[in-house]
Amino acid sequence: MNMDVNDDFVKKLDWLGLFDNVQISINKGTTSNMLVDLMLKKMEYEPYEKDMIIVHNEMVVEFPDRKEKRISSMVVEGIPYGDSAMARAVSLPPAIAAKLILEGTITSKGVCMPSTREMYEPILNEMEAFGFAFKKEIIVMQD
Repeated sequence: MNMDVNDDFVKKLDWLGLFDNVQISINKGTTSNMLVDLMLKKMEYEPYEKDMIIVHNEMVVEFPDRKEKRISSMVVEGIPYGDSAMARAVSLPPAIAAKLILEGTITSKGVCMPSTREMYEPILNEMEAFGFAFKKEIIVMQD
């Protein structure tokens, strides 16, 4: 890989066990499958541990009469002995969407991207009840 043995990346691969002289525990699959197997063994959370999702966005918006910096941030932690933040982040939106379809709130048909207000607004509103809410701030900037 044309890297120094002391390179941080090489050290991480070594920690993962990629260079260990042991029998591979999966019988068939790709090199990606092997890597995932090593990662699952080495990096799986203990039941008492929790993950964390951090989203932070900043943008400068220019209007004819002013300039604003808009900031939105969200921090969500996993639940020790419960669901991870990531598991909730990927499973709740489709579950909420399915419920909203059954209730008739979402009326689109077929396979749809959630890029219309009909879809994303009620899903995001309900996500807030599960702790997925952005804190928003607007700072008016001087020219």
